Amino acid sequence: MPTEHHTPTLESLQEKYRRRRVTARVYLARGFLFLMICLIAGQLLALIDSFITKIASESFIIIGWATD
Repeated sequence: MPTEHHTPTLESLQEKYRRRRVTARVYLARGFLFLMICLIAGQLLALIDSFITKIASESFIIIGWATD
């Protein structure tokens, strides 16, 4: 017969769900920040008129979207 220790309660499930929401928000904020940094770096590199900087600029944009 299962004991109360092994039976999840509503409170424990709600706490687990709350922790997962907090973790998800942290990951979302980190991802958004990384995307913004990559997009800004790409735009700054695009200001320099060089073949290499154009490649680097596009690379930052791709990296930002691919990792988000």
